Amino acid sequence: MIYKWYNPKCNGLLPPGSMGLPFIGETLQLMEAGYSFDIVPFLKKRLQRYGPIFRTSVAGRQVIVSADPQFNHFIFQEDGKLFESWYLDSFAKIFKQEGASTNVAHIHKYVRSMTLNHFGVIALKEKLLPQLEEMVQKVLHNWSCQASIDVKYASATMALEFGAKQLISYDPQQSSEKITDSYISLVGGLMSFPLNFPGTAYYKCMKDRKKAMNMVREVLKQRLASPPEKRQGDFLDHVIQDMNSQDFLTEDFVVQLFFGLLYVSFDTISTMTTLTFKLLDENPDVLQELIVEHEAILKKREQPGSSITWNEYKSMSFTLQVINEVLRLGNMTPGLFRRTLADVQVN
Repeated sequence: MIYKWYNPKCNGLLPPGSMGLPFIGETLQLMEAGYSFDIVPFLKKRLQRYGPIFRTSVAGRQVIVSADPQFNHFIFQEDGKLFESWYLDSFAKIFKQEGASTNVAHIHKYVRSMTLNHFGVIALKEKLLPQLEEMVQKVLHNWSCQASIDVKYASATMALEFGAKQLISYDPQQSSEKITDSYISLVGGLMSFPLNFPGTAYYKCMKDRKKAMNMVREVLKQRLASPPEKRQGDFLDHVIQDMNSQDFLTEDFVVQLFFGLLYVSFDTISTMTTLTFKLLDENPDVLQELIVEHEAILKKREQPGSSITWNEYKSMSFTLQVINEVLRLGNMTPGLFRRTLADVQVN
């Protein structure tokens, strides 16, 4: 068994690399903390040692890592032919889509279209921008009354509650369940070993997943039982309207879909917001220029205290540059997972 682990079967020659310890692989090395904006230590060390394509094993899975631009371009070109999307076992089980194995392209097209309708540029211009401003002002006021703030947690709460309001008309003041805690706890189990017994990060993650999904399921049941005139007109109501015309929109699928949408509504936003605070604190000149740009917009307003307009939002050129630079430095998606559908030869 140990020999097979270190020498996996292959109809050809595998790239150089190491499989690490049996089952554990090199997962512990992957989790090694990085203290700069450089490539994570795990990748940097192996790229220097093995080159742009190497093999390894993480979270119980043997994988090939490619940092070769030409080969990566080839992978994207052959997506759906030689390669397909894939996720680590723990992530796949947490965000699995029941009944979504067929007609994946149609499902992705539907979800993308619905998401753009509710969160795209038109929605941002017509309704979301003033709502976002109102929410941020309330949150900043609450922060100003506190001695200290956990920015990661506070911004996650802000983003998740706003996303939940748009998706399922969630109101934290009226809900008996605090949606934030369950979702934030999920993050700790996404890259864990899929060992589902008490005491493991994965076990706790699955419990939090069940709790969050039960909350979404209860909202769906209440909405389905309510008369059409009492609907909220949110994302969920639009999906419910389509359940009669789209066969894949079963109750289980809708629950899983909204569970996933709620997760993506806060995770990257909270991380990038925290990074923005850090970078602005370290670069006071940038912060001062942001203040100058925003104060200039306020001075031009005919009615002080009025809501932000679309033209004002579009005029924030320096703000956009700062956002883009934070996204570049943060690099929230350093890699994508793909699974081969056939043997692939690489020169």
